[in-house]
Amino acid sequence: MSQLEPVKKILVAYDGSEPAVKALLHGARIAKLCNAKLYVIHVVPLPEDYISLYEHEFASKALLEGQKLLERCKEIVKALGVEAEYILEKGDPARKIVETAERLDVDYIVIGHRGMGKWERILLGSVCERVVISSTKPVIVVR
Repeated sequence: MSQLEPVKKILVAYDGSEPAVKALLHGARIAKLCNAKLYVIHVVPLPEDYISLYEHEFASKALLEGQKLLERCKEIVKALGVEAEYILEKGDPARKIVETAERLDVDYIVIGHRGMGKWERILLGSVCERVVISSTKPVIVVR
């Protein structure tokens, strides 16, 4: 029987929703207990290429809102006494979360069960579900 490897890196997906806050708290607790590096990612669901000036303005505003969301997230993590690195991406959230987990070679992805509203889930599918299906890294789903 092999021994469990120590947890060194954790990636938390954060969208500001209540499930994402629970995932953040859970991931931060694990990071603190294991003395692991904590990464927090927020993905703004925007196309990676812009076609028009209107889209560029919309994207700039969305990215600014994403940055504000991460600033609020930093306050939560700091209050827990955990240091973290914050990542703001744009594109397909599930794909960017999985790609970032691979690039950083994290031990776990922590994600909230549901972050989107009912209609977004119906149209886009659950980001959580797509991360679980496509990730090669273990995924902790927090309810």
